[in-house]
Amino acid sequence: MKRTNTNIQTLSQARRAGACSSSLTPPHSRNERFTRVRSRDALVSGQQVRQLPHSSGRLAGPALRRGFTIVELLIVIVVIAILAAISIAAYNGIQDRARTSAAMSAAKQVSDAVALYAVEHGDSYPSSLADVDIEDTDSTTYQYRALSSSTPATWCATVTVGNKSAYVSNTQTTPTEGACAGHGSGGVAAITNLVLNPRMIQGGSSAEMQTRWGWARSFPTDGDGPAGIDSYMRATVSSGSVGYGRGVDWYMNQDVSSFGSAATSVPVAAGETITISAWVRTSREANVLIRSRIHDGSTWLQGSSNGPVTSMPQGEWKRLSQTITATSSGYLAVRVNIDAIGWTSTDWLDQTGLMITKDATLHTFADGDSPNWIWNGAPNASTSTGRAL
Repeated sequence: MKRTNTNIQTLSQARRAGACSSSLTPPHSRNERFTRVRSRDALVSGQQVRQLPHSSGRLAGPALRRGFTIVELLIVIVVIAILAAISIAAYNGIQDRARTSAAMSAAKQVSDAVALYAVEHGDSYPSSLADVDIEDTDSTTYQYRALSSSTPATWCATVTVGNKSAYVSNTQTTPTEGACAGHGSGGVAAITNLVLNPRMIQGGSSAEMQTRWGWARSFPTDGDGPAGIDSYMRATVSSGSVGYGRGVDWYMNQDVSSFGSAATSVPVAAGETITISAWVRTSREANVLIRSRIHDGSTWLQGSSNGPVTSMPQGEWKRLSQTITATSSGYLAVRVNIDAIGWTSTDWLDQTGLMITKDATLHTFADGDSPNWIWNGAPNASTSTGRAL
């Protein structure tokens, strides 16, 4: 009995010793056994086992991955781009609404100031906004036009903040988005057509045109013009063949002197860039160009400048243009020059849609009869201003 108890105690001590030995086994030893078991099980199941880098032989199964795939990265980039675009659009919308609100508020102030001025000055409107102590600031610009001498008297003001504009007038006292006719809008300045009779709906025949160049003029209004223009000037051969290089002066109703051809001049200053254009049609095929020069009323200050030669098909309208830089201050005279060899009394040249602007851009034709444009004086006898079409 005593020996049996001794054996039991010995067995218990051995078991405790084994447990202690197991608990004292280094972790890497247990990991190695675990790895061997996983490796063996994976091989049995047909799975591949890969070794993790920098892991001293530690292995990982297919479920343990590091980083993102290219597709996942692309998806994240696209999502970020979409969110950024939405944010930018929302921000721009907020900015635009703020500018519109500021323009409307400033326009209301103009309306109130002009109305008060009219009460104090017998229904006469201020000649400029300076008369009511309103001037441009760094962020806000004003355009104003008043015609107190007309019946009834009229006025209109456009206020622009950044790229947003609002306007008020004697008939529209509530601020409205947009701009007055003849004013720039949204930060884009208005342009002026310096030709006084752009559609050629009035004029006459000069003696020089008939005796020197052999042309007779007429001004049809039969609706056969180009680009929605109903009228034009027709120069018809009146005295046999006119030969090469003959010109038809523009009749622009601005007779500043008797020098050269009457009524064909526009004032310009040295250094200004000027773009000239006109619609032209001929009765037969011909080479045509725009020729310009500058005079002071008695002397040519800047010699002839020729625009590109245009080959004209018979009976079709084509638009000619030329851009020059004035080297002298004076008056701009313009003509359409034509290779008219062999022309007879049955031949003619038509022109209309005349436009001269002081910039380097060939604008779509416009005058005081165009949308959002005004005449700066009598219709078809003055310059005209408006937004580029």
